[in-house]
Amino acid sequence: MINNMSRTSQSNTLPDDELPGPLDPLRLLLVGCEPDRLESMIRELESLDRALEIEVIPSPEVVPRTLDEAHFDCVVAGYRMPGMDGLEFARRVRLTSNVPLIIYTVHGSEEAAAEALSLGVDAYINRANPESVALLARRVREVVDSRRTDRSSDVAVEVLRVLTRQQRMEGALLTILGIVKRHTGVEAVGIRLHEGEDYPYYLFDGFPDEHILVENSLCAYDLEGQLMRDEVGNPVLECMCGNILRGRFDPSKPFFTEGGSFWTNSTTRLLESTSVEDRLVKTRDTCNGEGYESVALIPLRHGPEIVGLLQLNDSRPSRFNKNLIVYLEGLAEDIGTVIESIDQEKRLVESMEHYRAIFESVRDPIFIIDIDDFTVERSNQAARRWALARRVSPAADTCHKILAGRDVHCELYNEECPIMEVLEKEEGVSMVYRRFDKNGKMHYLEESANPMRDAEGRITRAILIVRDVTERKLAEERLNRYM
Repeated sequence: MINNMSRTSQSNTLPDDELPGPLDPLRLLLVGCEPDRLESMIRELESLDRALEIEVIPSPEVVPRTLDEAHFDCVVAGYRMPGMDGLEFARRVRLTSNVPLIIYTVHGSEEAAAEALSLGVDAYINRANPESVALLARRVREVVDSRRTDRSSDVAVEVLRVLTRQQRMEGALLTILGIVKRHTGVEAVGIRLHEGEDYPYYLFDGFPDEHILVENSLCAYDLEGQLMRDEVGNPVLECMCGNILRGRFDPSKPFFTEGGSFWTNSTTRLLESTSVEDRLVKTRDTCNGEGYESVALIPLRHGPEIVGLLQLNDSRPSRFNKNLIVYLEGLAEDIGTVIESIDQEKRLVESMEHYRAIFESVRDPIFIIDIDDFTVERSNQAARRWALARRVSPAADTCHKILAGRDVHCELYNEECPIMEVLEKEEGVSMVYRRFDKNGKMHYLEESANPMRDAEGRITRAILIVRDVTERKLAEERLNRYM
């Protein structure tokens, strides 16, 4: 994408005594800067900020059309450049990108500086100042940090909209993955969630099919193909993903965080400079083998429980910084909470659907009754057919209207009410009543009532099951007459 002269800072090669992780990389593009002191300027910038990754383009004409897609953190341009001046360049950049932009030149004027700022340039630095390079390095870091903070706020707002929107979990997480991938600029993102005894990828974007095929399962198996378990019976989860999902981490190591995340800006350097003991697990090294240098693994939490994992991979080194990882940890906690709440809702719905199927399949009429006013809140198919067969009015909305054809509850007719008995005894009761249908035919009905309680143990409803026991009662009466 970038033509002509190109240079990358030495910050990608870490000192021998330093493990990968703590640098805060910043990709800086220099455009059309005066070549007479370009080399010395780059050396001085790199000495002032070791995390700078500097690339150079002599002419603005070959600048990538969309700088945001090229993932530069900041652009520094001269004022007098081949083909256009710094102000025209600023106008063109702002048509497609909001990347931080600084003009650094010995030319120009106060009027030019004022116009540049009005066009959205973040800073205008006069190179004639003896401390101009130090000032430039400081301003680059300031404007980038400020923009990253703004971007984090934008991400938070986008994710909040997703999390508060009523939708299916898969759709919500897919949208969040897209937001994370777009704003971090990484090549691949994925979410692992608990399934059975494993944590396979639930969703992913950017990973090749081969990676998903090889890395989908984290469970370890012995030579006989048997699932390996730890001392408490949990399946052994391999590689660094297994560390994070099992909460195994050492915050004294620079590639772990206090929040239990793992991150590195160079998997190659990490593997060269650490042991299995340092990493707390024998890694599969698949990510490094596939060319991924920057890797971040963030636990998805619901309270103290880890419910999944957010993974970010990039083949380029130095894609992460501490602030980004801390931000992702906060985001992951929100995602974990939503996953758990949606999962609980899913389990509740599944449970309700299961009991609804049972409820509807029972052959006896079932009524769920509000204890305050005796209204029928719900009934099953058998109850509806039973009422229809007895030509009970559709307007009948209370148990005494439906079962006894009365406008007031049964106790006013000096008849024991099973609902009131439940409230008094706080346990289930069963009673047999003589009832007459619309044709005047008498039936014996066994009405069994049981309490339904809320979360605090209070009885709020009663479940009433009605069974026609006419044949049984008549048989008992005949038997009694002959005894």
